[in-house]
Amino acid sequence: MTKVTFSCGGLLCIGAIQLALGKREHYSFDVAEVKPHYGCTEPSGQQRVRDFVGQLVSEELSIITLLQVEFEMDHPEGYFAIGGACAGSQHEDVAVALVREEEFSFAAPLGATQHGWYNMPYLSGKLAQQPPDPARSMCISNIKVVGERPYAGAILTHKASGVSLCLVIGTLPHPSAFPKSFTMDFVDAVQSCAQDRPLLLVVDSNLVYGQTVAETFSEQGLDLQHDCSDPGAFGAPTCCNDSLMGHPESRYQSDRTVLCGGRGAVKDFTVKKDYICNAPEEHLTTRATVKLTEAVPNKHTEDENSPSMRVPFPHIYGFSASIFCLAWCYW
Repeated sequence: MTKVTFSCGGLLCIGAIQLALGKREHYSFDVAEVKPHYGCTEPSGQQRVRDFVGQLVSEELSIITLLQVEFEMDHPEGYFAIGGACAGSQHEDVAVALVREEEFSFAAPLGATQHGWYNMPYLSGKLAQQPPDPARSMCISNIKVVGERPYAGAILTHKASGVSLCLVIGTLPHPSAFPKSFTMDFVDAVQSCAQDRPLLLVVDSNLVYGQTVAETFSEQGLDLQHDCSDPGAFGAPTCCNDSLMGHPESRYQSDRTVLCGGRGAVKDFTVKKDYICNAPEEHLTTRATVKLTEAVPNKHTEDENSPSMRVPFPHIYGFSASIFCLAWCYW
């Protein structure tokens, strides 16, 4: 009889403790990066890229990042686009993200990031403008030093969790060859966007095995000051199709999906085994799942009077019940 009483009490205690602690919700979404390189000029190769992106859309991937996709593409239904370009005198490099409307809402652009399909360079049929307008000055580094290295970004709201998220996409300069090359415009934009928000980076980092994006940012004077989840640093290589130099196999872990801010992690980072366009310097496509922890109230989205700032009923009474229950079990 005593044994039965203790077992029931134990179960009640466990239930009360779980009720007191509550359940921290986790939310996930999928991200892909596609970089066929500007060498993808053959119509058949470009069509394969379009078909592949269409496949990702049909799978309802949450964010599809397109780097150096320099040909036209139909606007995928159910997605909004953000993008930017870094335009030099001879060439324009681009970075675009397709974001699923059902999962995210657009809050604000990063710098001169463009919002809306009509404004997307190349994809919408727009080409470089001379002289470059502000929308085409989204350069991570000095063009005269490192060439065209574009970025784009935005503050997004993840609808299911309420998390305000900073998304940054682009191509970083080679860190070993160009240390301290980030422009202050880029540094200030990222710091402002990521303040009190998780930072999601989907980039060609131009890094190799074991080097992390956070370390590169720190060396460039942009300290993320957060734990970063960067599984691609130790994943399969993604760069590049160097067939013309005798290396068709990828050798470097350049393409990364990174989450900084301590409110989640990047999981299931995978690399496609074959190229899509089969262009020189093409990168292998990456996919990953980003797992977010439910928003901790912050000054961007909530105040002390918002419902999520109040202590829920189960937490108050669950805590009291757990104390009573533990005392009862001990007795």
